[in-house]
Amino acid sequence: MLDSFFMGLSLSKSMSSLLGYLVVLGSLVCVSVIIYFVLLRISNTIVFAKIIKKYGQNTLTNYVQEKKLIRTVLLFFPPIFTRYLLPVAENSFHMEEWFWVSSLAYKILSSYIFVLLAILLNRTIDFGEFIYNQFPLSKKWPIRSYAQFVKIISFIIFTIIIISSLLDKSPLAFFTGLGAMMAIVSLVFKDSILSFISSIQLAASNMMQVGDWIEIPDRSISGTILEMSLNTIKIENFDKTISTVPPYYLTTHIVKNWKGMENAGGRRFKRTLPFNLNSICPLTEKMLSDLSSKPLLCDYIKENKEKLLESASNLQLFRVYAQKFLDQDDRIHKENFTCMVRELSSSADSGAVVEIYAFTTTVNWKEYELIAAFVMDHLAAQASSFSLKFLQRGFNSDE
Repeated sequence: MLDSFFMGLSLSKSMSSLLGYLVVLGSLVCVSVIIYFVLLRISNTIVFAKIIKKYGQNTLTNYVQEKKLIRTVLLFFPPIFTRYLLPVAENSFHMEEWFWVSSLAYKILSSYIFVLLAILLNRTIDFGEFIYNQFPLSKKWPIRSYAQFVKIISFIIFTIIIISSLLDKSPLAFFTGLGAMMAIVSLVFKDSILSFISSIQLAASNMMQVGDWIEIPDRSISGTILEMSLNTIKIENFDKTISTVPPYYLTTHIVKNWKGMENAGGRRFKRTLPFNLNSICPLTEKMLSDLSSKPLLCDYIKENKEKLLESASNLQLFRVYAQKFLDQDDRIHKENFTCMVRELSSSADSGAVVEIYAFTTTVNWKEYELIAAFVMDHLAAQASSFSLKFLQRGFNSDE
């Protein structure tokens, strides 16, 4: 019928067959697209609505809606429907002279199907990762890097299949020649390959996880890991800026992970009080009498008075007081943590430096700073009662 119509327009039989074939092909595409939208409408308004009504609106259904997974599956209908009915159009027209047209139509439809398969595979991998991330194990063993690596491999494989389909060549020929291209591939994907290997090292050795607080001194980075993927580690710094580094950087440079501190339940503070050397003097009866009024020193002075008068200094007794003050504070760890007051090397420039080395019972940053400040403020305020004067250089701190 279409042949007769086009031949009536004074076209040759061959040209009439070509135009008739194209009209039928276009009609098949239009019908398949219309059916696709009808199916999509049915799936969204009826099928998916019933699922939500039965199971409720939850994280899983929200993800399926957001990522349009049902639409991805239904996209297969138009090319498959058209390709299945394409022989009908060929049999209806004489396409011997235009064989390359029907062959090209088959190749385009086949390539489109492979593209959709690649998209579906990627979204299936994302969906699997999403399901995995709902379990607590995902915090310890994230699979983002592995998922991205599989995506890259699938992208290469599908690209080869599509090219071989368009060129009408066997994919094996491309895979055979792929060995010669490995040098180029390794150069192009050098960072991805290094990052993938580093991701395996990080996961196998449990070096760090999402949520860990890390410091990278070379990059002035200090913050919490937000995301670990194949190509980047995303870190939120404490000033709310975001830093990204490749995974292999974490295995080849110095990185401090504070996870051990958090797991131990204690955070160290190491701070110093610099005293003027000229203010250090031997203890006298009057000094001991005045200092005996301090509850922390009362018993100690009573038991060691003669020894203190004989060889001790006011700085030595201050260190005893500081140690006892730490020991009686419940916010300072005592067991399995070092808690001490010591004197560092003295000099005319630095004075007599007393160091407070202890661990707080909390790892919360704000509470930690409050405890450390309370301890140092109290000891600084008590120094004058020991006749000690500070070297006017300020406090030094090193966490």
